[in-house]
Amino acid sequence: MTINTEQTTLNDIAPTPFVKWTWAIALAVLPLVEFSFLLDKVTLARGLVLLLLIGLGSLTFFIQKKSILPKFQTSSWRIYQLTFLAYLLSALLSVTQSYNLAESIWELVKILVWIQLFLWLGFFFIYENSRLYIFIALCISSGIIASLGIYQFLNIESLADENALYAMHSTLQHKNLLASIAFLSLPICGMLIAEKSKHKAWLYVGLLVILLNSIIIFIAQSRAVWLATLGILFIGSILLIYKYIRSKNQSVFRVFGQISLVGILLIVGTYFLYFSNGEKSRHLWDRVKSLWSYNEVKNEHTETIRERLALWDNSLKMSKDHLVLGVGVGNWKLHFNKYGVKNLRAEQGLVNFQRPHNDFLWVLAEQGIIGLVLYLGIFFLAIWAAWQYLKQQQYFRREATGKEHQVFLAFLGILGYGIISFFDFPKERFLHMVYLSLLLAIPIYTYQKSQLTGKPSFSNKNLMVLGVLASALGLWVSSQRIQTEQQVNQIWKARAAKNYNKIIRLSKKATNPYYQLDPAATPLAFYKGEALFYQQKIKEALEAFLQAEQQHPYHLLTLNNIASCYYQQGNMEKANAYFEQVLAYAPQSTEANMNKAAIHFNQKKIAQAAHFLRNCYVYDYETNERFGFFLQKILEAAIDELIQTHSNPKLNQYFTQLKANRAFQTSIHQKAHKNNHTLYKQVLIELLFIAQEQGQLNQLEVDVLRKHYASYLTVVR
Repeated sequence: MTINTEQTTLNDIAPTPFVKWTWAIALAVLPLVEFSFLLDKVTLARGLVLLLLIGLGSLTFFIQKKSILPKFQTSSWRIYQLTFLAYLLSALLSVTQSYNLAESIWELVKILVWIQLFLWLGFFFIYENSRLYIFIALCISSGIIASLGIYQFLNIESLADENALYAMHSTLQHKNLLASIAFLSLPICGMLIAEKSKHKAWLYVGLLVILLNSIIIFIAQSRAVWLATLGILFIGSILLIYKYIRSKNQSVFRVFGQISLVGILLIVGTYFLYFSNGEKSRHLWDRVKSLWSYNEVKNEHTETIRERLALWDNSLKMSKDHLVLGVGVGNWKLHFNKYGVKNLRAEQGLVNFQRPHNDFLWVLAEQGIIGLVLYLGIFFLAIWAAWQYLKQQQYFRREATGKEHQVFLAFLGILGYGIISFFDFPKERFLHMVYLSLLLAIPIYTYQKSQLTGKPSFSNKNLMVLGVLASALGLWVSSQRIQTEQQVNQIWKARAAKNYNKIIRLSKKATNPYYQLDPAATPLAFYKGEALFYQQKIKEALEAFLQAEQQHPYHLLTLNNIASCYYQQGNMEKANAYFEQVLAYAPQSTEANMNKAAIHFNQKKIAQAAHFLRNCYVYDYETNERFGFFLQKILEAAIDELIQTHSNPKLNQYFTQLKANRAFQTSIHQKAHKNNHTLYKQVLIELLFIAQEQGQLNQLEVDVLRKHYASYLTVVR
């Protein structure tokens, strides 16, 4: 469907009021959309809204038979199209490497939504009577988000708890995501101000929302967003100074004045939020200091840095092994454990990392080097288009128009998004996708529009076809995932209530080829296997766990439970193989080490049992009754072995005390783990020291005993 008339101009062809208002209202309320009956209340809900929006818009123009997109005939526009299509193709090719096809299909839906958002938001921007709707919608929604975040912050009673600040997330589930949306809203609100609408009230709304989001950036303490803000302020200031030098335009000073006004208001506002409270200001300073003290200091601020470096290291290893096609879109989380999770939260299997906290490494790992080059190419082409347009319009030589300011702000916004992407995961979220799509579309479409000569021709064939197909596929997959996640939500509740019959019943309903991992990256078949295992239906449990292994081949709890099933069936060879596989990825896994300790204890191999028990990393000794029982039994046998090696009446009384004292036993284990000693060595060091301190042994006797126990004190077991 193409039209080309001598009378047609760009401003003659514009979105209908219905389409403009539909998109504006949907984007304004998008951050508020949640499905409370799902585990992840926002991702599927907001994806569904965007898919409906894209589908409705495409069908509207199809029914009206109205063409809306100008046909750009430039070579640069063809490069943009090819880059996006090639990126989509690289994602499709990576699926051939996927372990879990369901996760890949969902990721492909996200990519299709991103491409459609780029087309639609670019379409809105090039029509002067339409882009104001989008700016207002996003500005209002970001103002609501920021206001909710500030309200949550004010209701935090104390920041003494290092994790207290995570209660401030507004509608975005995580404070870092809130901070990144606050940052991305700044150039959008600046564009609303630059639009210079006849309704001056929008100028003040834009300034107010900039102030609110600046406060969020400060108090959310996202170091990635801090870095992006400082980087963009520096780059923007340099370019504005350059503009003043070249143009001698006094309006540059007005821009600096507006920035300074916002800065002063920000300082005053944050003083009352932060610096008037000594505890909060200390917490903020600790956050800043962690950037250069993470190697020496251990707290919440530094642990996140160390963890992120480990995520990057494993991602690079993963990329090296799958350099060309990657591991498949949506499959990074399935491979991560394979590269080792020692000293990470994931080591006990209770946490599964979903992303590497670096979007570029994420794309590299999942789509290979070609996918990364194409992904970076999309950003580069938008930056190039922005710079070419600003040069073409002599932006740095004269007083600029509102549209030129908007392109300049989009240029800075893209650079800032890139900085945030290097440390966080904005590409995962649909709301961030909206902001990025607009920032990319503005310079690309504006530059292409400036290249048009004569009367333009229009076509919406690609937009409608891709829109309908993407929407249809996405809505089908989304509906399937929503239906299944609703069942999984009930499974989680039944699991908490230990209602195993209900878990098994719900698991049958939750079987779905489009949804096989829950939001915590746990395979759905795992829950069925766990319920059957607790009902002592070992054969059926093993079948379910093997199915779970197919859904997630490196899920630690699944592998450990497969080993336990084989152990229950008496298949020691397979049991040991699976336990060793878990320990290869997670050397301090408490469950796997306890199971290995039990196997060796039952075989009367006490030293080996003590070795595996010492490797257990226990967070809570008080509530882990199973570990306490293991520790008591194995220590009793180990002490008997030590007494047999050399019986000393003065030392034996301390051995007896250790046998009877649970707190003493746990302290021995803690110190062995902390000092990297064997359990035998820590017992002897501790008891010899106590005996000498209490005057039961003199130095000569201690030296003699050390010689007798030399093999235990020196040999690593």
